[in-house]
Amino acid sequence: MHLLLDGVGETHWRDWIAQDIADWDATGSVAHHLSAYGGMASLNDVYLSAKEYTIPPGKEPWVQSLFEDLRSISNSLASSPRFLSAIDAWLVRIGTWQKVRLQGWKCRSCGYAEVTPQEIETFLARQEMRPATVRAFKEGHLRHLVEQVLSSKPGWETQRGDVVRKVKASGMEIRSREGWMKPCPKCGGGETEVAYWTLQGDRFSPM
Repeated sequence: MHLLLDGVGETHWRDWIAQDIADWDATGSVAHHLSAYGGMASLNDVYLSAKEYTIPPGKEPWVQSLFEDLRSISNSLASSPRFLSAIDAWLVRIGTWQKVRLQGWKCRSCGYAEVTPQEIETFLARQEMRPATVRAFKEGHLRHLVEQVLSSKPGWETQRGDVVRKVKASGMEIRSREGWMKPCPKCGGGETEVAYWTLQGDRFSPM
């Protein structure tokens, strides 16, 4: 987490984590780290945006997804510092692994649905980063994973075409959009809402 925050230029939380590491090395205390979670402006509220931080082009969803997974693992480890065995790593995996959702828009009147390229990238990043993060944690390669994500080299993005194909096969349109989808591009109605889908085989199913 310290390496990732330092790499993108987030100095406040980088220094906070540095203090956490120093406390752990000196006394085994996790109190300072656990105090970072909860409440307004906490570590839980941090979003690593490419507009604010030094993130390679196109890597924002991947950096943020990795950060969320590291945050979850760090919180789990601080809550139970003896999480070091294979079975404990499995418990961390369960805590980190949530069903990845694809977010988009839907019209309640005609059923029209669309997602943005950015949301597809976010879905893809979360889908690929979570197993990669857990595997790196279990194998002791988290630093290498952070360095890989922070580099400008291509990574897991090769799966993008497959996700796009499944989105289209599910009857959804792909459009760039800023702000709320209103009115509906198909029927002109105003009954639109945020919608979520999960991947079931070769199709996305509404939640």
